[in-house]
Amino acid sequence: MRKILLSAAAVTMLFTACKKKDDNGTGNGLGKNQWKVGSTTYNSLGVSGAMGLIVASGTNGGTELSTFTVGFANNAYPTSGGQFNIVDVANDPNELSVNVGTSNTGGNSQAWGSSASGNPQATVTVDGGKVTVSIPQITVTGASSSSTTFSGNVTQN
Repeated sequence: MRKILLSAAAVTMLFTACKKKDDNGTGNGLGKNQWKVGSTTYNSLGVSGAMGLIVASGTNGGTELSTFTVGFANNAYPTSGGQFNIVDVANDPNELSVNVGTSNTGGNSQAWGSSASGNPQATVTVDGGKVTVSIPQITVTGASSSSTTFSGNVTQN
């Protein structure tokens, strides 16, 4: 009986000690080309971009659509990675801005933008000329001072 209990305890410890890594190393709990607005997670249907912008459009798998845009300073993509300051308008090469919008089939739509409040930073990597941006949870602000939380990952196509 003791061997069975010890074996069961060992198996339990093995499973609880292992932690599934579902965020591709980004630290925000989201996968590639995935983002979260408030409590709703969106998966990309496509990523495009030009002139220093990366634009991802996606759905929550139901009736909501979302667009997530990252903008870099001087309409140019960075050539090297690092920590970039998240601001409302990117003017410096180590800054980026974030804009996100949602809409549903009922005709309700909302839009929010980033600010420098709290000095948030995004992780930017450049691999083979493609830019990947990982944004931790930040507060984004919209019209009438409405705000929500946002986090996301996007890789340039």
